[in-house]
Amino acid sequence: MGSELVPVAAGGRDQRIAGLAQVFIQGRRSPHTRRAYEQHLGTWIDWCAGNGVDLLEARHAHVSLWLAFLQEAGASDSTRAARLSAISSWYRWMQREGVVTRNPATLLPEERPRPNPEHTPALSAKQAELLLAAADADGHRSSALIALMLYTGARIGELLPAQISDIIQEAGVPVLRIVGKGRKRRSLPVIPAVYQRLDRYLRSRPHAADLLPTLPGHVNARSQPLFVTSTGKPLDPKQVRRILLRCAKRAGLEPEVVAQLTPHSTRATYATSNLAAGTPLRDVQYALGHEDPRTTEGYDRSDLQLDRHPSSRLAAVIRPPTVI
Repeated sequence: MGSELVPVAAGGRDQRIAGLAQVFIQGRRSPHTRRAYEQHLGTWIDWCAGNGVDLLEARHAHVSLWLAFLQEAGASDSTRAARLSAISSWYRWMQREGVVTRNPATLLPEERPRPNPEHTPALSAKQAELLLAAADADGHRSSALIALMLYTGARIGELLPAQISDIIQEAGVPVLRIVGKGRKRRSLPVIPAVYQRLDRYLRSRPHAADLLPTLPGHVNARSQPLFVTSTGKPLDPKQVRRILLRCAKRAGLEPEVVAQLTPHSTRATYATSNLAAGTPLRDVQYALGHEDPRTTEGYDRSDLQLDRHPSSRLAAVIRPPTVI
């Protein structure tokens, strides 16, 4: 720790801190989020305890030193960003509860680690088609799950907590309501190809077929998790990854592609494919739930094609007169 930082009384492991962390973590909706936050907060609590930092009096400089420590320990930018986000949420909660007066994790943009989406492998359109065909052959659940992941770009942590009753009608179109980062809600269109696969999957489940809304308009009277195991328990991220890898191998994707494939790859595929097709950046940003457009820009893997160049598009808006 630098000499400019004066250590204060350590409080990382006292009962009050542990209690505050536990109450905050249990308030998260998703089991996946609860597990992740427990790990992220634990890393911060341990670092504070080992460096004599009082958690309730921590400053921005302490958080910056902690991030530097994580980087030196080999943590990726994505991991550091996730941990910073978790402790920032915790401090915001403690501010609301009157426990602290400031949030030391509200760093300036240039001080925050920024994940590089280029490190997440994305599938080509052909590979995505092969993957979906393999999922169709693998079973109704794999078919519905992978189609929904590919065609919505949702995070796996947003899909797994979803209930069947979260599929509703908006303006006559079926949508899936999800809760994203920061507990922000957004609606994802369920296109016909995905809806058909979900319908087929739910009809194969006992007491589930009657819960999927049918056009036009249907109000669910009760609900169940959207995706479950054979015993009826909600799927977890590890099980989703096993399904994804099994289907990728079945699709005959290259071994090096399969080795790098994760559930986030379908989100990257959604983003890169849309940007390559010329979907406006702002639309992709909104669909993915990104707060910062620079995060979305990181998914644009292609060079600017001539037909996407602003000059070419402007010619369709401002029509030049014919040269005589």
